Amino acid sequence: MSLAIPTSLVHSGARKETDRMSSKELPHTHECFVCGESNVLGLQVRFTWEDDQAVVRFTPTEERCGYRGIVHGGVLSALIDETMGWAPAYVKKMMAVTAEMTVRFVKPVPVGTPLVVTGRFTEDKKYYWKTAGEIRGEDGTLYVTGTAKFVPIGKEESARVDQEMMIYPEGEPRLFS
Repeated sequence: MSLAIPTSLVHSGARKETDRMSSKELPHTHECFVCGESNVLGLQVRFTWEDDQAVVRFTPTEERCGYRGIVHGGVLSALIDETMGWAPAYVKKMMAVTAEMTVRFVKPVPVGTPLVVTGRFTEDKKYYWKTAGEIRGEDGTLYVTGTAKFVPIGKEESARVDQEMMIYPEGEPRLFS
């Protein structure tokens, strides 16, 4: 059985170039739903590190809807989860998995709204890391807030994933190896 992929889904999450001088592009993978460059059903976003936080820019298309014209909450949750997860990973140089996440949908996100998603590392606990994030329109409108706890996967596993899965911008050093 063959799965036909609508061409409108391909590159639907392509990032918008940032004009911030302090921006550093973070690595991505082939498979990930959020950042996977080969996942044609995914969001295909690229994360950056700007002003001590993880950032992603994304303009959702109609294929990302729940109700007609409104972006699905699961898509928004995936975006804020991954963005919050990059914050402690970048700071601590170790990957982590989501242990708990709270998302508050402040107002519906209309399709076609250019979004800026941010994630900050807020607290280093003994066995987990705390984060906070937001999804705003480029005009500053607040749409979603979130908090999460992430459990580090360890230095060895981070290094293995880094070597086997992560794709870096040309010339960038590895974060986890």
